[in-house]
Amino acid sequence: LEEAEPLYREALRVRRAKLGDAHPDTLASVNNLAGLFHDRGKLEEAEPLFREALQGKRAKLGDAHPDTLTFMNNLAALLEKRGK
Repeated sequence: LEEAEPLYREALRVRRAKLGDAHPDTLASVNNLAGLFHDRGKLEEAEPLFREALQGKRAKLGDAHPDTLTFMNNLAALLEKRGK
């Protein structure tokens, strides 16, 4: 997992620069990095990223889209783990 983090960060950096913050691929990279943090127990770092990804998906696709619901589920699992 330690080797994965710099790769996820680089992918996110490049996608933000080339595609913008709201592009679906950028949002996927945000969600992937958040998932890595979640898996590593870095829950405080993961939460704002999961929130950003969900907000972006809601804005682009709406609340009922399957991708939005997946990102919503990811945030919910994190919040449950944090006792929120």
